Amino acid sequence: MSERRRLPKYVVEYEVPKGSGKWFVYFRRRGQKDVRMHGTPYSAEWMATYHALLAEQSLPATKKKNQIVPVIEQTFASGTWRQLISSRGSTRVRRGCGGSSH
Repeated sequence: MSERRRLPKYVVEYEVPKGSGKWFVYFRRRGQKDVRMHGTPYSAEWMATYHALLAEQSLPATKKKNQIVPVIEQTFASGTWRQLISSRGSTRVRRGCGGSSH
């Protein structure tokens, strides 16, 4: 019985759909799109593809955390917001959308 070789770093294997016996190999690295790798793992052609994917620069993350915070701070600091609060006669700020006021 032959022992299976472990896949290289950033390479994962999935059975899709589960139980079908169809296995797919992907190169997965954070900040990059998953790339399906065709061929037999560790063959000369497959390794050339793997090394080419390893050589690519990692893409910068596109998500920016807390994008809404500066907008909220700017809104609260604006004179328009203060006028709106004073015209209502209340400093209470509701959270959520709509709903009844009971």
